[in-house]
Amino acid sequence: DVGVELYVKSRTARERGGEAYPEAAALMGRARQALERALRTAPLCCPAWSLLGLVDERPLVRQHCLVRAIQLEGDVPAWANLGVLYASKGRKELAREAYRGLQLVQVSQGGREGGGGAWRV
Repeated sequence: DVGVELYVKSRTARERGGEAYPEAAALMGRARQALERALRTAPLCCPAWSLLGLVDERPLVRQHCLVRAIQLEGDVPAWANLGVLYASKGRKELAREAYRGLQLVQVSQGGREGGGGAWRV
């Protein structure tokens, strides 16, 4: 919960821009630390892995965290964020695979994750 709160505060500070940007970076660092502590306590916490995949600045760590969230629960946001990560690094084929995985999870879950309603029968 602390990691999520710090993440939201950092995003808000980043959106304000200007003088708030250093504050955003500091909050993001604190969010990362809180999530790492949470995962030491509860290593099977899918939302913590998924959020750490957004918060950490190192691409390989981000990839690892998002893949771990997917392994644990087939996490829909993690699939989407993994696709975005790959696309941002120019890895088009890996991005396509991640988006295909996202589609498969959404179909198998019947669109429960805030979308995919068109897949319902």
